Amino acid sequence: MAAERENLCVSWAMRPSSAGICDSQSMASLHILCVAMSLALASMFCLPGVGAIDRVVEAAEAALKGEQLVLLGRRKLPDLDLPKVRRNAHVEIVPLSTGCLGACTYCKTKHARGHLGSYRPEAIVSRVAAAAADPLVREIWLSSEDTGAYGRDIGTNIADLLKRCVAVLPQDGRTMLRLGMTNPPFILEHLDQIAEVLNHPCVFSYLHLPVQSGSDPVLLKMNREYTVEEFQRCADTLLSKVPGLELATDIIVGFPGETDADWSGTMELVGHYCFAHTHISQFYPRPGTPAARMKRVPTQLVKERSRELSRLVETFTGPCAALLGSRQRVWVTDTAADGHHLVGHTKNYTQVLLEPVPGLMGCVVEAEITAASRWSVTGQLVQVVYSPAVGGPTHISNLTAAAAVSLHASSSHSEGSEDGLDEQMLDGGDSHHIGDGSNPSTAAAAAAAPAGDSECCGGICSSSGAV
Repeated sequence: MAAERENLCVSWAMRPSSAGICDSQSMASLHILCVAMSLALASMFCLPGVGAIDRVVEAAEAALKGEQLVLLGRRKLPDLDLPKVRRNAHVEIVPLSTGCLGACTYCKTKHARGHLGSYRPEAIVSRVAAAAADPLVREIWLSSEDTGAYGRDIGTNIADLLKRCVAVLPQDGRTMLRLGMTNPPFILEHLDQIAEVLNHPCVFSYLHLPVQSGSDPVLLKMNREYTVEEFQRCADTLLSKVPGLELATDIIVGFPGETDADWSGTMELVGHYCFAHTHISQFYPRPGTPAARMKRVPTQLVKERSRELSRLVETFTGPCAALLGSRQRVWVTDTAADGHHLVGHTKNYTQVLLEPVPGLMGCVVEAEITAASRWSVTGQLVQVVYSPAVGGPTHISNLTAAAAVSLHASSSHSEGSEDGLDEQMLDGGDSHHIGDGSNPSTAAAAAAAPAGDSECCGGICSSSGAV
């Protein structure tokens, strides 16, 4: 079969051109065409499943040889300590598991990722500890299709894991932990422990808790495995036990069979909690799901309901407006969409826009909130609590000098090796580790004098998610 495909490709590429000879363009396309046709024809014989995503190269090589290969079995989870390069140098994402325990009638996650497969807690804690030791990392996200379901397949639970993760975070508060999305059924029995973790000074007081609908009949059709009352119990318990907690949620508009009464229940629920973020999506019938076979709500009505909910959500100014005039600790991690401001987050994960200052990225700062909008607040820099270039607090005026010295030290190290990136990856398994173990902050400290007692960590060492 492979030989036949190759002969077919060669015959096409060697065909006479309009000038009566084999043109160079046809010859140049020979390799591309052979590969494309081989993969297209062999796709009938090679089938890698989502559980074998790490074997794609093996499947492609088999396809090119004309071999038959089916990889639908489930293998062990890939190691968490593999080398990686962060997309954002200041945010580490740690996966807790793959797959889920749910069977929602509208969702394809179970089809794509299968049943819940949790990583061993030791591997997760080790990854968190390694990220926390990196002076550049300000946020560590615990990611999963359903964080609350973690560990149910391996005899542990999310509450125990969170306690172990918090224990390895730096006590000076320079690195924060952010919990991923969790569905209500799997945290009902851990609400007190979850509240305790969210109150920790090194954990963002923010949780994504999707409700999808404010109607029990709709939730039943969705097979969400909880009631509106159970969702309210989760939300009310956490809000009462975690001061300043901000909740985010998801709403599916126009699920099949959704009546006016069902929709009124959803609007009432969202209006009651005034979620910090409400992710709104119109129902889409994903092929192969039970919901795709249900009778749909008229499209025009779905659009009207979606606009109605969007208008309601736009009126929620409380989370940001409440911070106006206050002084907040901010972890600076990114650049805003406007390409100018720097972006940081408060303890309850409110987005703060700051004027750019050289060396400010990756710092922990104190900022006075001077303006508030629906989705963010604007802050005025007051003091620097932690600078990765210095390894501690510093005066604002010294940020630029410290960053320049730190950058020079890092550049010098990279130039000293044949391939700076390869050396870092091989040495520490993390793109931000310096291969020879040196710390740029040592040199930076000479350029930036640490702050005095008036600019200490503010007591965090001893005290205590957009649409």
